[in-house]
Amino acid sequence: MPKDLQIGDVVVYPSQGAAEVVNVEVKELGGTSQQFYTLRVMKTGRTLMLPGALVANVGLRSVIGEDQIARVYETLKQGAEVYDPAKERDIVLNNMIYAARREKIKMSAPVEVAEVLRDLTSIERHRELTHGEVQMIDDARGMLSEEIALATGTERAEVLEAIDRFLVKSQG
Repeated sequence: MPKDLQIGDVVVYPSQGAAEVVNVEVKELGGTSQQFYTLRVMKTGRTLMLPGALVANVGLRSVIGEDQIARVYETLKQGAEVYDPAKERDIVLNNMIYAARREKIKMSAPVEVAEVLRDLTSIERHRELTHGEVQMIDDARGMLSEEIALATGTERAEVLEAIDRFLVKSQG
């Protein structure tokens, strides 16, 4: 979690993506002073006001660093779990796996998002993905490429090409 956010800092807000701190102010609420951060989501331009006390609760974090970028690419290169069609027939298990993947996307931890992308890309070689799974792939690619591009100063298209190269390596 970032410490002492300042105007101009860029952070990642789970489910929103990269956001810039555009204002820090103290407001009186119920007789107590509370610090608030105004964040501008970079992808949409939308602004959010976040009470300082909730920064840790919402999972606000610093932008990915070089070591995590390397871990993301390594995760994408690793082979995915062996596809087991029997798991697909177990509806309860399938729903639990889907929910776990959705939660990883929602929390936006880069390595876990890379795992979801790698695994779904591997499954896609064996069967047609559901609409929800396709959406997860799109979300994961978007989240990873946006954040890595921001962290490295690289064009997003170049990052997407790198992601695709690593996914091809993971498929043998």
